[in-house]
Amino acid sequence: MTDHDSNAVAAVDTEVEATLLVEDLVAALVNSRIYAVDHPRVRSSIEQVHTRVATLCEADDSESVRIGIYDGLLIYRHKPLLGASIGVRRWSEKLAEYGSGGVEFDAGVSTTDLSLFFATVLERQEERINWSQCNDLIALRQCVGVRLLPPYTDGVEESIGDPVKLGLDF
Repeated sequence: MTDHDSNAVAAVDTEVEATLLVEDLVAALVNSRIYAVDHPRVRSSIEQVHTRVATLCEADDSESVRIGIYDGLLIYRHKPLLGASIGVRRWSEKLAEYGSGGVEFDAGVSTTDLSLFFATVLERQEERINWSQCNDLIALRQCVGVRLLPPYTDGVEESIGDPVKLGLDF
């Protein structure tokens, strides 16, 4: 191996990383539902989400990562994530409970913020709340760096049949 080879940085396949992020979100969601916040499985799955967000932001030279949803399709960078597993349905259902069109993670989101986020979206409410009200609860808990996105509706009629167009205005 030459010095040049040892200094080479492996290219990141962002579509694969985004798909893995969704898988990690599902794991964190399930673990956060089952175990206490300080349980090793919860901490590990939240750390995995944290690492994946940082990797995607760095690879895309972006300040945030948005994973959207429309009509059962997960959207990343304006394209459907076709490799996402059947387990992703849990994530889609959780977003649908709030009428949310997705989630956005800032590059600097902390594991504490992620823990608060999962605790908030899993919390049972006396009355049904929407994505905006959930974001208000997240903010009240001093959680920054992660938020639910509004539903995508603009241009949906024109986008039907062309899923690549979906999610353009998140």
